[in-house]
Amino acid sequence: MWNYRVVKTAHSDIDCFGVHEVYYNEAGEIFAYTERAIEPYGESLEELRLSMGLIALALQHPVLDAALIPEAEMPLDLPEALDALTATARQSRQEPE
Repeated sequence: MWNYRVVKTAHSDIDCFGVHEVYYNEAGEIFAYTERAIEPYGESLEELRLSMGLIALALQHPVLDAALIPEAEMPLDLPEALDALTATARQSRQEPE
């Protein structure tokens, strides 16, 4: 499972906030998040609206502090994030890999 969450990071002693994809294990614990903040995207205006709506939902959850996420759960790079997202989608549709 995954969702968008606001993640606070520190850069040169300055707090920065961005929306990241956050991935959870079966127990609902964070196991990874994307290294870079995401941005709205869509291949149509409707897809862009949906993307922005999902991003806006991140503001309704508590901010995650990257410094408090254990080292074993460090950010994913984009290919890893896509693989995790694809696996989650397949599980939800119960498709064979």
